[in-house]
Amino acid sequence: MQRAAEPPPASALPRGGARRYRVCRAAGVRLALPVSEIAEVAPLPALLPPPPAAPAWYAGRWPHDGLEMTVVRLAAVVAPERAAGADAVLVRLGGGYWALACEDAGEERLLDAAEVRWRQAAGARPWLAGTALAARCAVLDVVGLTGMLATALDGDEGDTHG
Repeated sequence: MQRAAEPPPASALPRGGARRYRVCRAAGVRLALPVSEIAEVAPLPALLPPPPAAPAWYAGRWPHDGLEMTVVRLAAVVAPERAAGADAVLVRLGGGYWALACEDAGEERLLDAAEVRWRQAAGARPWLAGTALAARCAVLDVVGLTGMLATALDGDEGDTHG
């Protein structure tokens, strides 16, 4: 008898039941971000330029509340071949120095963990937790995403997609 696979272990992923997500769009891709991981959603402010030789996904720096946030072009991470669109919204993540530039940060929606086809292994896209087929969106693993970005900055690796 084959056992049902467990979702990947990450603090941002639900263990069961339903959670609230905000469905954002980047490069035309609908992405569900756990509301519990979002500190703020606002129009995209003017950004300080990224450091020299920054990866393509590094949109710039944003001074906010005495901190300097790293702003990531989410489109350049999830679909770099289609990342030419204009970002209009900033999604500041809680508990860190990261913010995501997106095309829009649409509605909040309740997703039941049973409705999500969770990834079985981290693979080449640690930012992808799974797919919510009925909601027609990818579920973002914020812990996996920020870990991948931090590793890329520390190791000076610009390639974060795959």
